[in-house]
Amino acid sequence: MPSHPLYLLKIRPTPRQRAHFAIFVPYQQHTSHDPNEKTQECRGTKIHVIGTPLAMSLQFQSNFSCHKEKDLEAAVKLGDVDEGLVVDVLPERDEVGKVVERTEPSGRLEREATSIRPPRGGNVLAPVDDTKNRRCQEWTMEYLRHLVQKGMLDATAIDIAQAERDPPDFGIGLRPAGGEALW
Repeated sequence: MPSHPLYLLKIRPTPRQRAHFAIFVPYQQHTSHDPNEKTQECRGTKIHVIGTPLAMSLQFQSNFSCHKEKDLEAAVKLGDVDEGLVVDVLPERDEVGKVVERTEPSGRLEREATSIRPPRGGNVLAPVDDTKNRRCQEWTMEYLRHLVQKGMLDATAIDIAQAERDPPDFGIGLRPAGGEALW
């Protein structure tokens, strides 16, 4: 059966911040494009959690363009999923250049993301720990483990993504406006 590539997006607005993790599924017509190549268009769907560490929510962004994401540090290929798990949500005629944000899943890959509870609560000043103090990186890892458990993704994806994570205390701490971390 034909397969579809799956990428981990590492988006880092500043060098001192934790990277934002998201899963990227290129549209069928872009599966051969390298999402790291800024001169080549690569559009698809971004699956991620957004918000503050105290209250995050799941979001799907259709028509997301990797080549236009200025803070994209890397798009790391995690592996391939069965093409039947992916539904391309293409933009309407009046939305061609726009990212379309949605909360309703399309296709099984997105529906499985709704099985993973977005992070809520936790101590914003404490290191992340995968259980009580979770953020987007921890949610993404749990989603990947879920896909592996369901047999939708090879287990090597977990090791690949784990190697991209920031240390638990990186980017954590109080910062004065425009200044260095206080500890």
